[in-house]
Amino acid sequence: MIQDTALTFPQLASYIFDTGNHSLRVEHYAEMMHLKPVYDDQSPHDCGGKCHKFEWPVMRGLAIPANAEESTEVMSSKILHNRYQKHHIIWHSLEDGGFTLGNEDDIAVSTIDIIDSMRSLDGCGQHNRTVLSPFTDLPNKFKGNEKQAWYIEKILTEMMSIDGPRGSYINFFAYPQGRLSERFMKEGYFDAIYARMADAFRIVWEKGSGVPGTANR
Repeated sequence: MIQDTALTFPQLASYIFDTGNHSLRVEHYAEMMHLKPVYDDQSPHDCGGKCHKFEWPVMRGLAIPANAEESTEVMSSKILHNRYQKHHIIWHSLEDGGFTLGNEDDIAVSTIDIIDSMRSLDGCGQHNRTVLSPFTDLPNKFKGNEKQAWYIEKILTEMMSIDGPRGSYINFFAYPQGRLSERFMKEGYFDAIYARMADAFRIVWEKGSGVPGTANR
């Protein structure tokens, strides 16, 4: 049993791999679209900055299965993550009447995050036109907010023209490095995501084995 939570190791492991996979895809799309955010300096995506997804106060709530009843613990973790992660702050700044933070590239990365978070992970090995095609009606989900709907439609169209990294993060290590750009590898996104995942597994192991001192990670 993992300390401080009813979650099991398989549930937490699944969350760690899903989060690493999501981070990899967001960084991959941002790189392929030549985006250079200026406000959002929390890199790699969801792995850097305060209250990133591998910090225990966030992980312990967000790892609870999506089909479970949303508890106080889930909401607390969501609030922490959304309050301090800049891509969420940027996205919410697009709400009608609000002051938009960041430049166009900041907004684009935040939009990639929203799209990828809402898409199914099934079919990751296929071309992204196939994977993303069921989401062409996604702008309609944001029709109450003209700015958000406009960016969703614009960025989704661009993403559908790009090949994403095939396979899941767990078997991505067997991938030829040529699948990613030279800059992606040189700037260490891949290694940084892997390091955060390894750190998250260490936290889970310590929680499960009764090793103290991880409560604030």
